[in-house]
Amino acid sequence: MQVFDFADPNLVTGSRTTSSVPTQALFLMNNPFVREQSKVAAKRLMDTDIKEDHEKIEFAYKTSLGRKPSSREIEIIYNFLHNKENLLAVWTHVFHGLFSSIDFRHVD
Repeated sequence: MQVFDFADPNLVTGSRTTSSVPTQALFLMNNPFVREQSKVAAKRLMDTDIKEDHEKIEFAYKTSLGRKPSSREIEIIYNFLHNKENLLAVWTHVFHGLFSSIDFRHVD
């Protein structure tokens, strides 16, 4: 947890430092738990009654980042979806990307 500025429990800490460093993104991209949770989120999305891709993209953003995607973000993911065959794998990659993003690590 030191990668994410975890406060030392042996010291009195009035306020924690906040940082965004490459090791945080690398940890989220390579951690097996994060990859597994990405797959769980993708399966959850696939199990919904949502049929339209733009609604699925909004669902992914709302559940992982707590916001709606921008039009550019929708376009990027929409293009990514239509170049692949295995939808579960594609949505797993989408969620993994969202979980690795700066928006996931910091509340605006």
